[in-house]
Amino acid sequence: METGGVDEDAVATFWAAVDDGDAAAVTAAVTAAPRLLTRTREWGFSALHVSAAGATATVDALPRAGAAVGAPSVDGTTPLHLAALYGHRGAVGACLDAGAAVGAADACGITLLHLEARGGDAPTVAALVNAGVVVGGTDADGETPLHSAARYGNGATARALVAARATVGAMDNGGATP
Repeated sequence: METGGVDEDAVATFWAAVDDGDAAAVTAAVTAAPRLLTRTREWGFSALHVSAAGATATVDALPRAGAAVGAPSVDGTTPLHLAALYGHRGAVGACLDAGAAVGAADACGITLLHLEARGGDAPTVAALVNAGVVVGGTDADGETPLHSAARYGNGATARALVAARATVGAMDNGGATP
């Protein structure tokens, strides 16, 4: 295993702490070997990407330790994208507090609101809108976040998007409306 000049045991301990959401152990590992912050997994996911999928404590700790909060994976997914995708309100807030850019889209043009609209909740949609996310952004298929909310049957996020002035009659590239 390529460890980038870091002891293999330290790498294994670091990833175990990330997987466990153990902020103290993650901080200790990074303090001992700062290069651990450059390590990635499949798809180019950093420790912050992995944490953003649900471990709010490590999402708080990693940027303080020097992790790049906006670092994209190989397909352009940021940690904030993953927090939104998995509907983890605490991780979304922690990423925003750490200065994550709200305008990022992945390689398919999918934005934070597209992901939050799928499985998130209305308060997080409101927080993202208040942070400056564009409500009517479109992905490569011309779909808006409201299309995503409708497709995934998420009425709460659909209502929150409409309240934020999403265009109800927006057509995607195939002519479908939400």
